[in-house]
Amino acid sequence: MHLTEDLSKIENIQAIALGGSHATGRANKSSDIDLGIYYYEKEPFSIEMIKEIVRKYSINDDSVVVGFYEWGPWINGGAWIYTQTGKIDILYRNINQVENTITEAQSGKWENHYEQQPPYGFTTMTYLAECVSCVPLIDPKQILHRLKQTSATYPQALKASVINTALWSAEFTLAHAHGFAMQKDMYNLLGCFTRALKSITEALFALNSIYPISDKYAVQLLSNTAMVPANLEEKVNAILEVDLAAAEKNVVFIKNLFAEVVALTNGLYHPKFNFKEKIGPSHLMHQPNFSNFPVLETDRLILRRLSLNDAEEIYQLRSDIEVAALTGRTPCASIDEAIAYIGKIDRMINKNECIFWAVSHQENPALIGVACLWNFDTTKGVVEIGYELLEKFQGKGIMGEVIVRILKYAFDVMGVETIIAFPSGDNPSSVSLLKKLGFEQAPVHFKNTHINVPNMLTYILSRPT
Repeated sequence: MHLTEDLSKIENIQAIALGGSHATGRANKSSDIDLGIYYYEKEPFSIEMIKEIVRKYSINDDSVVVGFYEWGPWINGGAWIYTQTGKIDILYRNINQVENTITEAQSGKWENHYEQQPPYGFTTMTYLAECVSCVPLIDPKQILHRLKQTSATYPQALKASVINTALWSAEFTLAHAHGFAMQKDMYNLLGCFTRALKSITEALFALNSIYPISDKYAVQLLSNTAMVPANLEEKVNAILEVDLAAAEKNVVFIKNLFAEVVALTNGLYHPKFNFKEKIGPSHLMHQPNFSNFPVLETDRLILRRLSLNDAEEIYQLRSDIEVAALTGRTPCASIDEAIAYIGKIDRMINKNECIFWAVSHQENPALIGVACLWNFDTTKGVVEIGYELLEKFQGKGIMGEVIVRILKYAFDVMGVETIIAFPSGDNPSSVSLLKKLGFEQAPVHFKNTHINVPNMLTYILSRPT
């Protein structure tokens, strides 16, 4: 490119890089060409020389050239040129500023400058993203090569900082969304949604050890990463399709998305304050949707969807006379009844009436037990838990492991506030397990379908504060 050759002749331009979509491989026919020109802070190049080159290659009078930092503290100047080959953007890059930004990122320091550019501002991590993705065109002193090397590994300190800062911003923002929805204040409600979504995308990029290069196509790019909620783009679109008369639904959607992302951090996120009681609940239970069945895992076990391959084990489980007596049901009389039961559960899952897991060992797919969440009351955030284990696997800590994993899913992903169990008082092992997991016997009555359970007790567990 003759333009690049002419730029390289300007005194104090140390390096030139191809950036943007042409460097990342996402360019289309209408994409601009982005060129980064790198200089040292104490040895700036001549803006007048840039203007001369722009006049040489421009095909109209619409081209623009600005001085250093006229565009702000981070996109620190540049030029727009309309040429025979299309629009070319030149961006000035202060080598000292880029190096300092990389050093700070390695210790977990970063910032987002809102006024720098639409729609969500400029994150300093963009400098590192540019270093990683750019294609050096002119680099006689290996400056770009060095910047690439120092940016190549995503710093763990930066990951922790971005996740905690971004998710706290999202959580604090969403704590106000319900009030705006109730007031039908669309201006502030949509502001909460877009602000929180920006923070959520920042956290997801960090979870996947990716420096965000811009907000363009951010959701689509994240949808192809490993650590991301299922159907991210569809969920984001649903959040932003707001009917003011039913805006509370969208608040539930985004709070559930937030909870999914928090769960993905696996304990790395810690909110700065517990303000739940002061400004309202930070979680709302969404309408259950199990179209993408949530397979859960523990160190030993996998919680998967029930299938017809489990018919024999389901028959064993449901034909046990003692278990049937404790649960208040009629024992299963044949394998055909077990198959019919599997079909019933499948239909209930498809209707989002329950989530029912078959429990197996990691190394063996044979069913050893089952567990479920059902009887959803989304207005109060209440669900019922049920569980059963084949006799030969009892007494080995298996069901405790299963329930702990389900509790995490219920609280972190579904946004549940209270989980209820209805064990028989004649089943001391079940009661003991619930107590061990923190359930407490409830003095109040909850709606249930267990009229035939002998000596039925009610145990509840509330969301941890």
